[in-house]
Parts: sequence; C-alpha cells; structure tokens
Amino acid sequence: MGIETWIDLIVDRWRTIEDPRGGNLRAYYVFKQEEFPEAITEYPCALTYVTDLSGDYSAGGSREHWNGTTEFHLVSDVGKHHYPYIMRWFALIRNAVLGSVSLGGSVSHFMPQVEGGPFIQGPVVLQYGSDAPHLGLVANWIVKEQVTVTVTA
Repeated sequence: MGIETWIDLIVDRWRTIEDPRGGNLRAYYVFKQEEFPEAITEYPCALTYVTDLSGDYSAGGSREHWNGTTEFHLVSDVGKHHYPYIMRWFALIRNAVLGSVSLGGSVSHFMPQVEGGPFIQGPVVLQYGSDAPHLGLVANWIVKEQVTVTVTA
C-alpha cells in the first residue's frame, strides 16, 4: 500500500465532522487533490500530515508505523470566549477516528496516538505561515500497515 492510498481516507474521516455551529469541517486533501492552502481563510478547517515513519522489517513480513498530526484550525483569533466551542471538538475528533479504525480495510490500524503525549492537545494557539495567531486543537494519530518490501542480505 503506502501513504498515498490512505492519508486522504483520514481526511475523509475529518470531513464527516459536523461543525457545532452549522455546516461541516473543511479538511484539505493531501494527494487526491493537492489543496493545502497558503493561508487559512476558512474556519473551521483541518490540515493532516505525517510526522515520522518507523517499522519492523523482515523477510517474513514487514509492518510500518506512521505517526501523524492533524491541526484543527477552529477560530480566527485567540479570544478565550471560544473555549466552550473548542471543547466540543474533542469528542467529535475522537468519534471520527474511532468510527473507522481500519479506514475501510485500507490499513491494519488507525488509532489515536497516546504514547509519548496526548491524543488531542488544546486549546492551543496555532499560526499557519504568516497568518494571525488563532485557536484550535492538534490531534496525534498512528497508522500501522502491513507492507511488502524486498529484504535482501
């Protein structure tokens, strides 16, 4: 398989989240459409990317572990009056992940990343490029998948 086959399935999971204020979350595709923005102009939105890759490789079978992050840019400023709205997103994000832990059979495991830190951090101040600081959440996740690689001596 490979990242190109499943990362946009994660984005699709985020796109199922209904904004508590109405509408749906805008989540940007990675490969299906190269649509990462130069600036955040739409709130709420989500940007998904991998942060590292590790694995267990052998001639008998190999498994890769992809750690990733999704930044949820939820409001356009840093006003603390947004905290009640932002806190609603914790359960929405959790439910989106746990609603498809194999991404429709595409991977062995898509789950919250809880080793070494929290699954969801926030509310946090985010700044994307030269945009003004604003509030959101950061979700850390892991994808594990069986891979076929040629291991030679």
